[in-house]
Parts: sequence; C-alpha cells; structure tokens
Amino acid sequence: MPAEREWRILLVEDEGVVAGQIREDAEAGSLLPDVGKMNVAVCGEFKDASSLLEERRVDFVVLDLKDDATRDEEAGLRVFDEIRLRRFVPVVFYSAVAHLARDLDNPFVRVVEKTEALTGLRQAFKQLYDTGLPAMLRHIEDEQRSYMWDFVAAEWAPLRSECTCTDLAHLLARRLARMLELVTARSYITSVGGQAPAPGSTGEVDPIEMYVYPPLDTPALSGCVLNGTVGSRSGLWAVLTPRCDFWHPKTANRSVVLAPCLELAKTEPYAKLSVTRSNTARGELKELLKGQKHERFYFLPRFMKLPDSVIDFSELVSVPLDAAKKMDLVAALDSPFAEDLLVRFSRYYGRLGPPDLRIEPILGRIEKELPPKGA
Repeated sequence: MPAEREWRILLVEDEGVVAGQIREDAEAGSLLPDVGKMNVAVCGEFKDASSLLEERRVDFVVLDLKDDATRDEEAGLRVFDEIRLRRFVPVVFYSAVAHLARDLDNPFVRVVEKTEALTGLRQAFKQLYDTGLPAMLRHIEDEQRSYMWDFVAAEWAPLRSECTCTDLAHLLARRLARMLELVTARSYITSVGGQAPAPGSTGEVDPIEMYVYPPLDTPALSGCVLNGTVGSRSGLWAVLTPRCDFWHPKTANRSVVLAPCLELAKTEPYAKLSVTRSNTARGELKELLKGQKHERFYFLPRFMKLPDSVIDFSELVSVPLDAAKKMDLVAALDSPFAEDLLVRFSRYYGRLGPPDLRIEPILGRIEKELPPKGA
C-alpha cells in the first residue's frame, strides 16, 4: 500500500462546530492513531451525501441522523440506505438521537451518542479498524489498480491479437480472481498481524481456505454440503455427482449421488481419544483427519454451520436433482478440494479386493534361490 495515501472519511454533519471538532481530531491523527492523520470531506447537506460518495473513495463514513434544518430525525437513515445501495464502507452513526439507529449496530456499523463526544467516536473507529476489514478493502483496491495498469494496460495489444473479446473477458476475470485470492489475502493477513504463506508456497492451509462462503453454486454442485432429509434420515449430505453431469443435456434430469456427513465426535477414533487421551489414539485420529488409512472417510473441518464432520463414502444415496435443489446449501468446497473429494471417492468406490497372495511360499523359494553369501 502506498505510504503517502491517506485514509479518508466522509463526514455527513450539518452542525458546523461538531464537524470542525471531528475534522480537527482526524487531521491531527487522534481519531484513529493506528493510521495517523486522516483526510476529512465534510458534507453539510444530507441531500449531497450520495453524490459525494460517488465522487470520492472513502474508508469510513461518519453520519448524523437528524437534519436540524428540517428537524427530520430520519434523514441520516435514508442516507445510510443510499450508501448500502452504492458500496460497502464502515459507518459510524454519531448523533443526538443515536437510539434511532441502535438496531443497525454491528461490527461494521457503530452507533455513538454525541454526549460521548470524541472519546466515544475514537472508540468506535478503533472497533471498526480492529475488524481488519478497512485494511482488507484497501488491499483489494490497490491490487486491482496494480493489475489493471501494470499488466492489462501494458499487454492489451498482444492480448487482443491472440484472444477474442469473450476469451479476453474470461482470461482477465479468472486471472484477477486468482490474484486476489493469493496476493491480496496474503498481504491482508500479514497487515493484520497474521502469518501468511510465502508466495508460491505449496504447504499447509487453514481450514477456512477449503470453503467458498456463501456458496456460489446454484444448484448445488460437486463438493457442496446440503442439509435436509433423505428417506427417514435427516442431516448433512455431500454432493458426489461429477460437475459435468449437471450440465450435459442427456443427464440434466438425472439423480444426484449424496453421501452422509457424520459428526467427527461420533467416529471411533474420536471416541477412543476421548477415553484414553493416548498418543496412539491421537495418531489414529490424525490419520482420519489427514485421510491416511481411512479411505472410507473424507474430513471436513468445522466452518460456520458445518461441524467437524467426515463424509462416509460407504453409505451412498441417490435423490432426484429437484429434491436436492430444495435442500439447504450449507457450504461448498473450493478448488482443488472439491476435485480432491471426487478423486478420493472414485478411488474408494473403484477399489478392488482380490484374495491375498500367499507370500510365504514365494519368499521361501526366493530365499533358496539366493546366491551363496560372499558370492
């Protein structure tokens, strides 16, 4: 992130004295010491707030509720609705009638009574900043700018000569999405004090990196986890039907293959560890989580409404696609985990069980045929 780029506030406040105090505090670096001096654009008319938001890039909005000129106590709420239609930006309601916005209070919308003065406002800004979201939004914007100017603009001519407009649109969209996933996430995690993997790292990932949330697939496709009832059994189900089967015209109306997701706490390795607390039991559970020696199961780490679970490949069911569409979509595995799930399932489902070969006679014969020692 360029060091010279200031953080910006849009202040919607029709009281000149109050606006001056906030502006002075922000420009002195006291409103949010974590980032230092901030640039403040003051909007004294509620009706002008939306157009100013269109014209400026801002990191925070400070919004009064009451229009003193008209005594309209909901003017700020209407501006807030306009903000939500245009972009996402953290908001602080700072008003003498703050109680009117209390139901909007959440980690990204803070509500401060004017009686709390600058102390309360500073605390609200600190709370917003500590969510990490403002820093993430700035990283995304910087990466988009860099990608478009440094790559797309520089390579536009050769790209256009090799690709159709449709090809180019796909190329740019996929490249930008991947760049945001790898570069922006890494930079953001580092900026908020976390440890991100080195560029190009093929090491371990955190559980949250396995999922896309909210799920994008409609209808649910391979690697999605559904919640619903199949026959007399209710619970979570993983979709194992290959993705291509959802699109091929000859198979568009086919059934969907599901496998139940069992809570990890109900598995034998978990139960053994809960009783013995032994290293052996811990090792067996670790093998289950990593997919070693337990081809029947595929582990899904806890995420949102999904508890720590294992997909059981041995209890498959088939339901009509229309029935699967009516089930609740809980989570979706991201690439390459969705593909890995299908590969693991195919390996388990296609395994062979030939009789064991009698090894001892063969080993005995080989031993007899060994050359003499020292030969």
